[in-house]
Amino acid sequence: MRILFDLQALQTESRFRGIGRYAKSLIDSLVRTSGNHQMIFVISDLFPETVEPLKAYFEELDAGELVLFSGVAGVRAMEIETVPNRLVQERIYSTFIADLKPDVLLILSPFEGYVDDAIRPVNLEGFLVGGLIHDLIPLVQKNIYLDPNPRYSNFYMDTLLGVKNFDFFLTNSDNTKQELLQHCHLNPDVVINIDGAPEPFFEFDDDKDEIHEIIDGKYILYSGGGDPRKNLPRLISAYSKLPIDVQREYKIVFAGRLSPGEQHVLVEQCSRNGLSEEQAIFTGYVSDRALRQLYSHCSLFIFPSYHEGLGLPVLEAMKCGAPVIVANAAALPALVDFDGALFDPFDVLSICDKIKEALTNEELRRALIENAITRCSIYTWERSAGLALGALNSLTDVKDVNFEEYSILRDNRYAALIEFIGQKIADDPDLEKSHLLQWSQQIANNQTTARRVVRSSWPIAESSNWRLEGPFDSTYSLALVNREIARALEVNGNRVSLHSTEGLGDFEPNAQFLRKHPDLKQLYDRSKTYNVFANDVQSRNIYPPRVSDMRGKINMLHNYAWEESGFPSQWVDQFNDYLDGIACVSNHVRSLLISNGVALPLSVTGNGVDHWEKVVSDKEISFEGREFKFLHVSSCFPRKGIDLLLEAFGFAFSIKDNVSLIIKTFPNPHNDVRAQLNRHRSRNPLYPHVIILEEDLQESQLKALYEACDVLVCPSFAEGFGLPLAEAMLSGVPVITTAWGGQMDFCSTETAWLLDYDFKLAKSHIDLPDSVWAVPKTCAIVNAMKEAYASSAEERSLKAELGKALLLKRFRWQHVAHRLSQSIKDLGLAQKKNEPRVGWVTTWDTKCGIATYSEHLLEYWPGQVSIFARKDGQRIRNDGRDVQFTWRDDNQDNLGETQTSIDDHNIDVIVIQFNYGFFNFKSFSNFIERNHFLGRKIIVVLHSTTDPVQTPEKKLENLVPALKLCDRLLVHGCSDLNRLKTYGLVENVAIFPHGILDFEGSANSAYNRTDKDAFTVATYGFFLPHKGLIETIQAFDLLREKGANVKLNMLNAQFPAPISASLIREAQSMIRGKLDDVVSLTTDFLSDRESLEQLSAADLILYPYQNTAESASGAVRYGLAVNKPVAVSPAPIFDDVNDVVFQLPGTNPEAIANGVIALRESIRTGDDLFLKKSACASRWCDSHRYSYVSKRLYNIVRGLWING
Repeated sequence: MRILFDLQALQTESRFRGIGRYAKSLIDSLVRTSGNHQMIFVISDLFPETVEPLKAYFEELDAGELVLFSGVAGVRAMEIETVPNRLVQERIYSTFIADLKPDVLLILSPFEGYVDDAIRPVNLEGFLVGGLIHDLIPLVQKNIYLDPNPRYSNFYMDTLLGVKNFDFFLTNSDNTKQELLQHCHLNPDVVINIDGAPEPFFEFDDDKDEIHEIIDGKYILYSGGGDPRKNLPRLISAYSKLPIDVQREYKIVFAGRLSPGEQHVLVEQCSRNGLSEEQAIFTGYVSDRALRQLYSHCSLFIFPSYHEGLGLPVLEAMKCGAPVIVANAAALPALVDFDGALFDPFDVLSICDKIKEALTNEELRRALIENAITRCSIYTWERSAGLALGALNSLTDVKDVNFEEYSILRDNRYAALIEFIGQKIADDPDLEKSHLLQWSQQIANNQTTARRVVRSSWPIAESSNWRLEGPFDSTYSLALVNREIARALEVNGNRVSLHSTEGLGDFEPNAQFLRKHPDLKQLYDRSKTYNVFANDVQSRNIYPPRVSDMRGKINMLHNYAWEESGFPSQWVDQFNDYLDGIACVSNHVRSLLISNGVALPLSVTGNGVDHWEKVVSDKEISFEGREFKFLHVSSCFPRKGIDLLLEAFGFAFSIKDNVSLIIKTFPNPHNDVRAQLNRHRSRNPLYPHVIILEEDLQESQLKALYEACDVLVCPSFAEGFGLPLAEAMLSGVPVITTAWGGQMDFCSTETAWLLDYDFKLAKSHIDLPDSVWAVPKTCAIVNAMKEAYASSAEERSLKAELGKALLLKRFRWQHVAHRLSQSIKDLGLAQKKNEPRVGWVTTWDTKCGIATYSEHLLEYWPGQVSIFARKDGQRIRNDGRDVQFTWRDDNQDNLGETQTSIDDHNIDVIVIQFNYGFFNFKSFSNFIERNHFLGRKIIVVLHSTTDPVQTPEKKLENLVPALKLCDRLLVHGCSDLNRLKTYGLVENVAIFPHGILDFEGSANSAYNRTDKDAFTVATYGFFLPHKGLIETIQAFDLLREKGANVKLNMLNAQFPAPISASLIREAQSMIRGKLDDVVSLTTDFLSDRESLEQLSAADLILYPYQNTAESASGAVRYGLAVNKPVAVSPAPIFDDVNDVVFQLPGTNPEAIANGVIALRESIRTGDDLFLKKSACASRWCDSHRYSYVSKRLYNIVRGLWING
């Protein structure tokens, strides 16, 4: 039986009360006695402070599966404005519950959600639904709980209406059962009392170390809440009527969390009855250990409540050996089953007399203690769990639902959910736009979670049914891969079907091809007759990728290839939402997918190459060329490096050399190789011999071409795998290739000539921001070609043979098929990992750009983060974050306190914000090495990679051994990549751009304005020397002298350093008098909202920086965020935004002034430059908003953790 538990009662305020304690104890016992039952525990991320403790708790239990529901906050019923979101959340939650495919759902407390963001499931079908009913107190005592509060009354009665439709009910006492039958008119057969018990933890504790500061001496104890039914005012009155000598000997202690209102009422009651603070002690919340000691050492435990569902504190007190007296009401008499322990809860004198008797009558006291021991032996959680499981077994008819049935029901639920939300939107046009986006992401997250959880219901056999989808009937590389992997999987004992499709949809395969390849026709025919739901794995290899319509038990991409470092964000989202895993052709592809935020299990299967061994070379064909032949085989797309190859070939050789370059390509829109060659020949009459082949060649002819040549030259900027390189090696031809990309899985200095390169921004047709590729250095190509030309045939043959041996050892199609099958087996292990516990080392809550950067990223972070902050943080924020102030930037801190705190938090992944001034480098290296040794994933965000002149002892090269241990080094620009490359840091490095604030900016206000309107320019950022602010004031003085109608609004906050204050005084002196009507200066530290609003009023935002070692600017992103033109000085710090900003002609006042005038005309006339930059800036902003980059970093963390 598959039992699903709604655990929101362990997350709401109920977790501090008997309901939460009861629910947790029941779960403990059910887990221990569950047998073969499958248990799934659902918690909600709307209670973030509870998620990590519950994860740790269930990890310790080591049973069942904890599942996290993704919710959208704002559902508590006490607030009327939450109604639209609450109704949608109830439907989304219910859909999620059903998608988890339970046989039975047990809700541990159905009446949650009035004061907390708990969500009620509604309209549940297809499985049994039951509720654990703790009491019906609000209904029975409606004059106290419902009548005075109509909103709560409506919530409670509406919830009760839903509860009545449950299939069964478990109660915590016979009293609760009888109330349920009496007030809800239910079938007695479906109401089962399972009682309750104290936790095993509660037993006599001889220690007093937890309570010596609470109470010293003898005392009477009450434990619990303070709502009216607890009857505490009468208890206080009864205590005050005890004889004075008894009051002096025994104080009264009220243990437990009380609301401020409840405590005020009780303190007032004490005052009216003449009790001092020393006599009546209110402890507030106490730990379990303190509560156990209070029970163990009290002279008497009293529970005066006149309405209890069970009365768990009574059982806890008896278990700890306390003499116990209780009200003669509701469930309590049955609990103690001893008349001598009872009093009338409505009679103060009865309460007083029973207290006095229990304290002074030694015979009664002994009887109470003996009775406690007897009763506690009856009430055990093993008994309660057995009764609960017995009820579930007798009531539940387990049905075996196959994958097809489940999929149809799931899709129908999804359609109904979308229809419901659509109707809500139609009914409420004012519904917040943000809700729609949140609901969309929420639904996708929950579908992904549910798909992962239910997959185990249909285990994958050793020999599986595979449906491979993609082209397979042509010479296209994807087609070759698809048909070969299909054949290999079939040979390995799997049942494979081939479905013909591409990125834009299905198509019929070539009939002639099928006749020529009957084995593939058989696989194709299967796809037409085989039910798609009968497949274990549905896997695609198509371009562009299409994944949202996949319906397999496991949905994946096989032999996936990519080249440049960037990756389309919409594909990342779709992959994460709809796929279970990806099999990559190389480590290069796997790494860049993780760096772009693909948070899925990613295996490296490689590509097979041994199909080339079966190709017989055409001995009849011959190829022209001189004695030594270089060969290049590609599409001649820009990334193939054909321009550099032609340039290098011209430098390396001349027409007089006995050498040819043969280029095998084909015509396409991106191929201008003939035009390039003609340009080289026109400039260089001695340009060496080149042959271009554009006709189609059969595989046998292509192999003959390889064999006719001496060296393959592939100076490509990026490769996913590099099949032509493998084909060359298998043909006995050594290769020259770039030392970056997928080919590095089989290319090394032993098997190839490797080309040095520089990282440069990619200029591919996809136009991805911040994407780079590796552009070989022309001199490296020249030297490699000369070296290859000068080498002996034996030396060249040795390289090729070593490459061939490696390929045939690791990259046969059987190897690939085996790794692909293994990736399916590993999938379950990878996805059973809990969300990682993330630690974030940063400055925090202080005037520091990196502190602001961290705050912006974490504002949108979906999960929990523990922050380990520099000790100068203000510690005044109260936003619920877990912040520890653990380190200093005095160059002396050994990070020991930070390490201890990270260890105490059991952190899995550490994200470190690095700046040169933050850490002692030796201590920082030790810190990284230790955490690497402990198995933690480490991400370092390097905010600068240029060694500072003022601290020459701090050189990045000293950190290289430690940085190589990190899982990711994230930098902000291409120049950083190249700088780290000089230290040998490449494989674990990726560009992660600075973010910009999410802000809805207005359109450009200066567009089509006239000279009569003042042109407003703004500057922004801290007032520091390198910002060029003094030069800007001088520039506007020049513009004033020229009569230009311009204004300057300087939003430049004072930095906490003397130089900043000095510069501000200088600026104020320059402005005073002649520039008062032109320049305004604000040096206060503005909030982000104030900053953005002021910047959005400008026509142009200016960043005239001088010299700085920083690799990227945070301030420029504020300007870009408001959708206004931004101009920068020609400084490297702005390289990463070069495509989306205007550039000033220089950094001196004259250049700044001239730049402002030129840009004013460009903006006001809307010329081509302005329109082009505006369009680029808009696209760039979409991929740099903090909401997006935060999500990307979160997924990088998850991707590294999943694939660790």
